[in-house]
Amino acid sequence: RIYYWFVFAFEDGSSFTSSSYWFDYLDNQIEWNSASSKWFEVYWSTQDTNTGEKIQSIALDGLKSATSLLPISPLLPIKIYVYPDTESLQKAAGSTSKESLSGTALLVSNTILVSTSTDLTNTANLERQIPHEITHLLEYQLSQANYSAVPAWLLEGLATLSENYKDADQARILKQALDGNSLIKLDQLCGSFPSDPGQLTLAYAESASFTQFLIQKYGLDKVTSMLTTSGNSLSCQQLVNNTFSRELNDLNSDWHNESLLLGQPRSNWLDYWPLLLLLLVLAVPLVLIRNHKRSSHRSGEDNDRIK
Repeated sequence: RIYYWFVFAFEDGSSFTSSSYWFDYLDNQIEWNSASSKWFEVYWSTQDTNTGEKIQSIALDGLKSATSLLPISPLLPIKIYVYPDTESLQKAAGSTSKESLSGTALLVSNTILVSTSTDLTNTANLERQIPHEITHLLEYQLSQANYSAVPAWLLEGLATLSENYKDADQARILKQALDGNSLIKLDQLCGSFPSDPGQLTLAYAESASFTQFLIQKYGLDKVTSMLTTSGNSLSCQQLVNNTFSRELNDLNSDWHNESLLLGQPRSNWLDYWPLLLLLLVLAVPLVLIRNHKRSSHRSGEDNDRIK
């Protein structure tokens, strides 16, 4: 949304400022089809009549996933533009990065732009990007003007965790970096992410895994409180220390030691309930047999005594 006004400067030094006007700056290079609900306004370019309903369904699942991490009431409706490919999206977003852009959030206008293949039967990218970008909108709702002060690893970590279709490359690249001792230091992910595609994927993977570790160790409320307290003129390191009473480097070491590098929760006995159930099933007959033998033995001793 573009706002504009006029200022008139007169020869006598006085001035007059007009009222403010606005218009929506829309991409009209694509012929859009649209469908609306109370949740979303979706726009797409293919002629498939079922596409709108499909996008609405994916977006609703994405919203549920995003609000499970950030349980706030979203601003509705959210506008979603689905571009036919990453090239057209990158051009529309004005991105000059060598990285292939597959989604972006226009925070102020509550709008997300995502890309997909022309064949919408493959919805993997939409299931990743729609919840990811919706999460960014929710993060902006919580942080507002302080959004740019929030550590990048937290913004992208929460958004990556919300994705309903996980990127298998992230787990693979994260494991390779761990094995090769080539992880990116987390203090380097407080600001902008690296532009190299491989390093960028690693940055997303590390951010998601580290954020998940913090949620499991300290609780979701503690982690998301960083979104609302980030505007107190604190550096990334200070914000972490104030929130967790720990240095970022110390938390980084804890993260390594907690076996959460692949974004998986620590194993506990509930993970092995099928095996425990099997052992229980096998143990009951053995106990019954043992008790029966003891009972028979005692019965024999009693008979001997009677005799």
